[in-house]
Amino acid sequence: MPNDSAIYVRISDDKEGLEAGVTRQTEDSLRLAGRDVPDDLRFNDNDISASTRSTKVRPAFARMVSLIEAGQIKHVYAYSSSRLTRRPRELEDLIVLTERYGVLFHLVTGRIDLLTADGRMLARMLAAADAAEAERIGERVARQKQQRAENGLPQGGRYATFGFDRAWNVDDAQAAKVREAFRRRASGESIGSISKSIGVGHGTLVNILKNPVYTGLRRYRGEVVGELHEGFPRLVDRVVWDAVQAVGEAPPPGTNTRKHLLSGIARCKVCSGKMKGAPASARASRYRCAATYGGCGKVSIRCDWIDDPVVISVVAREVFDRKRDAPEEVAQDFDAEADEARAEIAQVQDAVTSKQITLATALPLLAAAEQRLKAVERQRRQAAVNAVDPNWAHRDARELFQLSLGEMRALLARHLDAVVIAPAPTNGRNSIDLTRVELVWKSGEVEQLQNGVPVVDVSEAGDTVDTLYGVPINPEITSDRL
Repeated sequence: MPNDSAIYVRISDDKEGLEAGVTRQTEDSLRLAGRDVPDDLRFNDNDISASTRSTKVRPAFARMVSLIEAGQIKHVYAYSSSRLTRRPRELEDLIVLTERYGVLFHLVTGRIDLLTADGRMLARMLAAADAAEAERIGERVARQKQQRAENGLPQGGRYATFGFDRAWNVDDAQAAKVREAFRRRASGESIGSISKSIGVGHGTLVNILKNPVYTGLRRYRGEVVGELHEGFPRLVDRVVWDAVQAVGEAPPPGTNTRKHLLSGIARCKVCSGKMKGAPASARASRYRCAATYGGCGKVSIRCDWIDDPVVISVVAREVFDRKRDAPEEVAQDFDAEADEARAEIAQVQDAVTSKQITLATALPLLAAAEQRLKAVERQRRQAAVNAVDPNWAHRDARELFQLSLGEMRALLARHLDAVVIAPAPTNGRNSIDLTRVELVWKSGEVEQLQNGVPVVDVSEAGDTVDTLYGVPINPEITSDRL
């Protein structure tokens, strides 16, 4: 007989990944066919739903349909109509295939005849019943999830959540990575840097940092609906969770991780544009205000001339210049300030509606109130980030110099608003002149660097410091200064 037969098997849920269900369907379908069917005509959609609410594409089903349309398949063997589809709309497509290409569908549980009116009526009745059953299952599952949320229980799944096993017991090795990822992200380090450092994929890490289960919160349909029960293990403190959410969305996978310490932190003094690090030659990389990125193109400086002095200045301030006896700051009431700004916006809008003021008068008032509201929200997010102690304050100078590039960039961002680079003098362009560099501190101070590197006493940490953020210090600048 001509080799024009195919087998289609599918199962919606294969929790163990053993494919036992589709194996049984294959055996029964082969028995019904009474002949062998080559592997390339055996179509298997394992662990994929065909219900009306499923959005997953069935790749094997799509390939089979394309071969039917090409005239290569005339008989399809399956276990039941619900294995082919639970979607009435998709059944209509199968009817069209039968009428247009003469394909016949054979079922272990009974043949469906799509060539006759009675057969099509029966098939449509079966499809409607299958769709209803799938929807009833979905409703039961949704109600079960809702009940678990209301009872403060974590939502189970076919796979364990990173940091736990399937029974929600803590996996110590994974939990340590979760805690480190949250701590480092809260301090401002990039997703890419953390991902490479702790050995967790970019997408997995993004999902971890967005999952409230690690701080004991319950999520249902994408919204936090309450706390998990008291005995559930919390891997992350709430303040750390809030700080990570305040940092903002992570860039999509594939976004380049920073390779130069001051990229985006350094700014051109001529046009205020951000400077980016880029290889200028085999000898040295440079920070450039590049015209291709909207800059003036007039300022550049070698990376190895300024990286070390900037790092040492920041480390000195972090470890030695902190005012340990500073008075405690009064907590800012962000909610009250935000409510006040919203009330002012509503008042102006009401005044326009009641024609007490004109729209032209209202617009600048609305803009000012909206700016205040945005400023309060920015301050709220920054306060959440500042509330997280990344343990930098408890490290000595040697430990800080060993930070990864991503952690060092986060430390710089904690202290600096910008590193401003002025143009090089016309004479001596290739000589080191650190007086071109200004450090703009978060405190509002502006400090001009001096030629030579700030002296940092690291005797308590060891005899010498010979690396910064894991790479050798440039001996041309620093060998006699530390």
